[in-house]
Amino acid sequence: MSPEAFLETYGYLLDGKDSTAQGAGYFPEANTAEELYALAYYQKHRNTERFQKGAKAHATKKEKEALPKVTEAFKANVNQMSLAELEKAYPYLKHLYPGPTVLERLGMSETQRQQADYVLKRYGQLLSQTRFHWRHPNLMADYTNHIKETGINPITGKPASEGEKLMAEHYNAVQAWSTLGASLAGGYMDYKQITGAPTASVPSVSDDLSVPKKPVPKVNPDMEVPRSSTVAWEGTAWESTMDDLHHTMVTNNTPVVSNVHTVDEIAQQQTELVKVRNGEANLSTSMRKGNYGEIVQDEYYRQMGYERISKDIVTSLDSPSHKGIDGVCYNPDGHPPYIISEAKYNTATLGKAKDGKQMSRLWIDNRLDKAVNEEHATNIRKSLFIGDGNVQSNLFNVKENGNIIINQLDDAAKKMK
Repeated sequence: MSPEAFLETYGYLLDGKDSTAQGAGYFPEANTAEELYALAYYQKHRNTERFQKGAKAHATKKEKEALPKVTEAFKANVNQMSLAELEKAYPYLKHLYPGPTVLERLGMSETQRQQADYVLKRYGQLLSQTRFHWRHPNLMADYTNHIKETGINPITGKPASEGEKLMAEHYNAVQAWSTLGASLAGGYMDYKQITGAPTASVPSVSDDLSVPKKPVPKVNPDMEVPRSSTVAWEGTAWESTMDDLHHTMVTNNTPVVSNVHTVDEIAQQQTELVKVRNGEANLSTSMRKGNYGEIVQDEYYRQMGYERISKDIVTSLDSPSHKGIDGVCYNPDGHPPYIISEAKYNTATLGKAKDGKQMSRLWIDNRLDKAVNEEHATNIRKSLFIGDGNVQSNLFNVKENGNIIINQLDDAAKKMK
């Protein structure tokens, strides 16, 4: 029997069963003596040149049968693309689960659906060959280890900057201590619950706020990273701390998803946060305090699954100050998808300009085109006009003691209650 004939007859035994948790050779569908013999034959001949050629020919035939409307020209075009080019050409690859949504598939022709299936197959092949990619759960660990071992930024291929080297040097240590701290805290709480002993209550530093205390918006805990799919902001005020943000950053860092800014820029921001936390950088000037607030803001929203789509970005405590909107963030699956946010450090307040109060609707509209591209600017203006709730304005306040307080603002830039 030729390899092609063998695979045509017994291929159903092999589909998806050759590398399970039980190890190679575990095939639960094999029940009869004939099937067991067929699998023994497969194990013996699978690595021979003749069988490999036959398997390739069989795979090509099956693909043509499964995707008859996908032309060779389309395949050639997809196959010559890099991973980044493929993601740019087919945005649905950046969904939480790559591929068109159910509604998107319903709107496709049969040819388009088959093309999408081929694109997904090619995407999986390229992912398996790529070490540094935002979908890899250990991206930050691999990224920092590579810098420590080689001194090279694996994303750019260039020598790592001093800031990147510093982040790489501290990343694993901070991650380990944060994990240990979380484990000890969890163990302490478990002990208190088991023994029935009361737990200490820490008073909130923001009990004097005029808005009710609300929990930080949570992401569906059953979802795998990237945790961007079900972010829902409920209420009009939220609280967190730098400790919480730092713990998330080093122990469960959200993979980088960015069409506007680079992994290098985001790594520089995280480096600045680590330096401040470790006492290696101070907030001695107003400019540094303002830049720190904006960096914290970017990292907070990023960990919530939002991408900074503002064209400019602060990557250093000493970056020159800029005028305009501090940050516009976007998550197509978020509720809301767009967040326009102004960062303030400690007691700093919103300012006033000739066209109105900072973060008022007119003030935002006059600066929107410089902040984001035309498509996003149009979407934001349309949403604000019809009032569909897809755009939210926030005041993001980083306190000197490490508390983070976020207030939703109305069209007049007043805190909502």
